[in-house]
Amino acid sequence: LDGTVNPFPEGRSLLKKLRDQAKQFQQSSKNRNAYDDVCSANPDLTCTEIQRDLNTTRISSVQNLLKSSVRVKQSLSIFYATTGNESPPLGVDDWKFAKEAEGILNMAKHLCTLAQNEHLHNAAYGPVAKKKLHNHLSQTSLLLIDADSWRVDQKDPPRIRVDVATFTAAGKTCLRRALLETERRFFGNRTEVVFTETPKLKLSDREKGVLVLDKRTCLNGTIISQAQWRDAVNALESVYVGFYVQCKLYDR
Repeated sequence: LDGTVNPFPEGRSLLKKLRDQAKQFQQSSKNRNAYDDVCSANPDLTCTEIQRDLNTTRISSVQNLLKSSVRVKQSLSIFYATTGNESPPLGVDDWKFAKEAEGILNMAKHLCTLAQNEHLHNAAYGPVAKKKLHNHLSQTSLLLIDADSWRVDQKDPPRIRVDVATFTAAGKTCLRRALLETERRFFGNRTEVVFTETPKLKLSDREKGVLVLDKRTCLNGTIISQAQWRDAVNALESVYVGFYVQCKLYDR
């Protein structure tokens, strides 16, 4: 979203506004006390603390900044309207874009979390998660936070399906960038344009092997094609032959 390598000015601008908004309450006791007064006068409003993305390169960190900001949108709106001491950093389109960006990152964060916590029992989930992420990003509608229905006692936000056609211009660009980056990393796209047809998942020999060995994924046609399964079985056989040859070198 920040667009360090491939600049995304709209995303960078949104994140700056959200970070500046969080600082207004975490670095100013006057604003914090005034905000607490608003929350006390409106007990039905959610007034949880905004989670700043201290690690700005992690998808889950940025997604938490977006989600926690959207959660307190109503209480922040009342604060800015009643105090008059601060101008709201975000406008209507900014808040809409924030929900769109959060919905996109909410799908991608699971793949990143899996990569950081891979074990023997979930090694085959990687290719499945990549395929699922691409399918989600290719849809004509996405699940976004329904901020108006998010109750105080709910930890996870309710979500509603929103047509991509109604997204802001920045939201549509964000979605296209996310889909294109997914195709570059996992489907071999080397262009600046997303694929027009369903792409073939690019797999390492290790991924091919674990897909075959895991009974939950073996020969599942929704993950890879029949031709790819034949290639995966051949790759696994090659690994086993190589392992056998290596072991024979150390036979006594």
